[in-house]
Amino acid sequence: MIDAKDLLRFEVGDQSIVGIETARKDGSVYRYDIRGINSDDARLIAAALELLDALKALTNEAYRNMIGGKGHLIDNARAAIAKAEGTGPDVRYARAKVSA
Repeated sequence: MIDAKDLLRFEVGDQSIVGIETARKDGSVYRYDIRGINSDDARLIAAALELLDALKALTNEAYRNMIGGKGHLIDNARAAIAKAEGTGPDVRYARAKVSA
């Protein structure tokens, strides 16, 4: 696991600097005001609301146009939405097997 201090990006100075140790060594970063964290998890969290809205819209549209017995995929998506919104049971939903 990577320490958060190694993922920090700073408001002042060279915008490509990542990590507190690198910032301390770089003369352009003279204040440690954090502007973000360079992490896949942080980006996913930042996009979570947009992803949830997109999944809800896609699920609703797919339900209206459902053909071919793929209802279990919609059920899985709705379970994920309920879990994200805190309205469903806190259980893992079964992943559907999709054949190519």
